[in-house]
Amino acid sequence: MNKVALVPVTSDNIDEILKISVSEKQKNYVAPVEKSLAYAYANRDISQAFGIYSQQQLVGYVLLYFDEKNLHGMWHFMIDQKHQGKGYGKLALAEILAYVKTKPLGDSAQVALAVEADNKAALQLYQTLGFYDTGRRDDTEIVMMLDLENEKNIVSLQTERILLRNFQEKDLVDFFAYSQIDGLGEDAGWLHHQNITEAQARLTSLIKANNVYALVDLTSEKVIGHLSVLPDSEDNHPLIKELGFVLHPDFQKQGLMTEVVTAVSDFLLQRGIIKVYAYCFQENVASRNLIEKCGFILEQEGTFFAEPLNKNFKTFEYVKTPSEIMVN
Repeated sequence: MNKVALVPVTSDNIDEILKISVSEKQKNYVAPVEKSLAYAYANRDISQAFGIYSQQQLVGYVLLYFDEKNLHGMWHFMIDQKHQGKGYGKLALAEILAYVKTKPLGDSAQVALAVEADNKAALQLYQTLGFYDTGRRDDTEIVMMLDLENEKNIVSLQTERILLRNFQEKDLVDFFAYSQIDGLGEDAGWLHHQNITEAQARLTSLIKANNVYALVDLTSEKVIGHLSVLPDSEDNHPLIKELGFVLHPDFQKQGLMTEVVTAVSDFLLQRGIIKVYAYCFQENVASRNLIEKCGFILEQEGTFFAEPLNKNFKTFEYVKTPSEIMVN
């Protein structure tokens, strides 16, 4: 799948944008482009109209606005009927959310839209991206909302076999069960815990953190590992995240961490994050294979100094963008 880009509507591309069309059925769900552009002109102080392009080919259109309630919104979003069914809708929405996160029209942490109640395909798409039904109705339309900062709410994620949640004091025994294993922490750059006192101190810090999630096996209800969603270590870019993870050896080679990393990375990328990175030491073949299975692409080799180990490691640096999300 190719990447998509938002290009402002100007005199250079307005003619081709006016040619965008949807199916006869979808015409009941979205205003025609010419009407949308009229709205954009009439509300030009609070709105922006964009063509959605893939490799310089126009595939869709969207009109964004910022209203008196300090709320970002999408008035009209459409993919041309010639390009539907190719995953452009999900990719375009990820790009739109990433753009809105830069607060181009105003300071808001929410995006709103309205969708016809019988437009099941659109409802499902928006729900997969984290939009929720506000309970409000505009005639026959459902008003939906997305919290732009909801990558912090990964605690709501549950895969087929794993629940992600915040760490709790009661997790000490489970946490120590894997954090004491010689070599497990060292593969990720930290020293395994020599005793339960060390584990308790570390667990306390994880409980206070808002970016480290316990992985609960739904069958045994035990905490079997954890995953971190860290800020960009290079430039502290707000739309770039880095993942770190560790799993008890007894639960490895079952596809559990592949399940979790795929779910979390896709979750982030579908909510406006533009890049997710995952690093591994070059000698850690298992982690490298796992990262690649999750759709990450090798970007470059690097080095990492693990201060707890007082050692430099050669690393592989992998990246995943909205283009690498598997489109269902």
